[in-house]
Amino acid sequence: MEGNPCESCNRPMHNEKHHGGGFAGNPYCDFCTDRDGNLNSFEEIRKGMVDFAVSRDDIGTREAAEMANQHLRKMPAWRHLYEAE
Repeated sequence: MEGNPCESCNRPMHNEKHHGGGFAGNPYCDFCTDRDGNLNSFEEIRKGMVDFAVSRDDIGTREAAEMANQHLRKMPAWRHLYEAE
């Protein structure tokens, strides 16, 4: 079953507990938000993606950062940060 994608990281959210703060209407997932459902900073999200890719894919930090940037630039929550490029 496919869930609504997080607008920050694209993770599928299949039920309320996957949405930030447990709120079904929150467009961000529980990984991208604090306990209250507020979106974490871009820096926190990017660092989490880089750290995850380094540990999961056994790649270097620079390559992981490039991958994270390519992914985040497409996400509704962050694309405005890349528009000036």
